[in-house]
Amino acid sequence: MDFDKMISVIVPAYNVAEWLPRCLDSIIAQTYRNLEILVIDDGSTDETPGLVDKYAGADSRIIAIHQKNQGLARTRDRGIREAKGAYIGFVDGDDEITPEMYEKLLKNAIQYDAQISQCGIMYCFYDGRRKPVYGTGRVKIYNRIEGCAALLDGSQMEPSLCNKLYQADLLKDSCLDTTVVNNEDMLRNIVLFDRAQKSVTEDFCGYLYWRREASMSYNQDAVRIGRHILKARRQILDYVPDELKSIAKSNYITGAINTYNSLLGSALQESGKLRQECIKILCDCEKEKLELSKDIRLKVWMICHTPALYSTVRKHHIARRNRKIRKQAARIGKESEKERE
Repeated sequence: MDFDKMISVIVPAYNVAEWLPRCLDSIIAQTYRNLEILVIDDGSTDETPGLVDKYAGADSRIIAIHQKNQGLARTRDRGIREAKGAYIGFVDGDDEITPEMYEKLLKNAIQYDAQISQCGIMYCFYDGRRKPVYGTGRVKIYNRIEGCAALLDGSQMEPSLCNKLYQADLLKDSCLDTTVVNNEDMLRNIVLFDRAQKSVTEDFCGYLYWRREASMSYNQDAVRIGRHILKARRQILDYVPDELKSIAKSNYITGAINTYNSLLGSALQESGKLRQECIKILCDCEKEKLELSKDIRLKVWMICHTPALYSTVRKHHIARRNRKIRKQAARIGKESEKERE
């Protein structure tokens, strides 16, 4: 391992005081020690600023940056401008990473001469559940087109910036739209994978993504986020080269379906308007006779032609999923009680 290669880790931190110590402790504990840790307090109104300064005072590798609230994309851009490392990684302030994550990612980047090195993600829930994505241990190499296709397809690769390590020069001016607040990772990543001649994945779950369940259903937030999803995926569709247009269109359709799903049951006028916009997107795409999976084709057809039936089926699916989640959480709770006895 070439320990002259500094890694700059960018940690945007906005009102994450409850979780920031867990995050920073996991970065400090990395087996790869040549780190620069840029913790950017994005105008927090809780105890985050004091925690950032406390950690910076205790570890010389940590650089505290305070700014007025700029939003996630602009905060990351500032970190990119300030970073001095040959490689750059991102960790969200309410998540954590396994001790060997950056050592493995850097080793793979060097070994395979890849501009992007990535791993899998472990989804962690506060009820005790954990979901690996995917944790197979396999190593896979992508060229530029293959990497972009895998990103857009989503079956092999998570769109997050945080389970990846990038050559620093790849990241300059990489954000297509700093106003996008949902799917911003995918929007930036399509540029990065388009720039990278080679990327590598070792599918171990090095990034621990903690899911804070906060319902946005049936309120204005769901509408706002839905519009950002469609905006981001439309920009991706416009950006990609011709050989990726088909898979980017499928990605756009998936975004419209997910947005439609998030608004089902809402009586808000704005929700109704956005549902109709989603239906128009899907019906227009249906006429194009695109190559889509059977599952996606069925959802498109039902939303366009039998929306009431689709809503009923969707409600039953959610109820069944929630029952399964409650059973899993109860089982984990019982197992934890036995371990404590």
